[in-house]
Amino acid sequence: MRHRLYYHLIWTTRLREPAIDAAVADFLVRFTRAIVARERGRLLEIGIVATHVHLLVTLHPCTTIPRLMQSLKGGSGALINRQRLCPTSSFRWADGYTIHTVSPAALARIRTYVRNQPSHHPDYAITGWRAPDSCHETLREAGEISEAGESRASRGGYPPPRRGGVTARGGGRGAPWGGGPSRAP
Repeated sequence: MRHRLYYHLIWTTRLREPAIDAAVADFLVRFTRAIVARERGRLLEIGIVATHVHLLVTLHPCTTIPRLMQSLKGGSGALINRQRLCPTSSFRWADGYTIHTVSPAALARIRTYVRNQPSHHPDYAITGWRAPDSCHETLREAGEISEAGESRASRGGYPPPRRGGVTARGGGRGAPWGGGPSRAP
C-alpha cells in the first residue's frame, strides 16, 4: 500500500541567530536527505535561510516524528560543531519545532513556499547558496506533480480533500495553507 503522509517541518537556530551560511546549508541538505531516508521517508523540498529550515517530507506511518526531529536537529548540530562548519563559535538549534500536515492537493503550493524561503526572508537569504533542484525532481518522480507543476490532486488523481484539516501547531491566514494567524517563521 502506498502511503500519502506529507509534512511541513520548520525549526530555527538558537535565538534566531543568523548562523547558517552556505557551507552549513550544503551540509544540512545532505544530512537531512540521509536522515529522512533512514527514517523511511523522502525529502521532497528544502528551504534554508540563515535563521531557520523548512522541509517538505513524506513519511511512513510508522515513523516517529519526535525521533526524526531529534535526529535532524541533534545530529546536525553535533556534526556542524564537530566539523567546525559554523561561522560563529558554537552552533545550536532552538528548542522545539513546528509541524503541519499537508494535503496532496496543497503539495505544489507548499513546495513553492518552502523553496522560496530566501525571497520570503531576503534579509536572511544565504549569499551564494541555492537549494538543489533534485528535490523538485524527486517530487516529480513521485508522481505528485506533473511536468507543468500541477499537483496530482489538481489533475483529478485524488479525491478532493476534506475541509478542516488538522495540524500540530496552527496553520495560518498568512501561511499558504490558510487558517488563522500564522505561527510559522
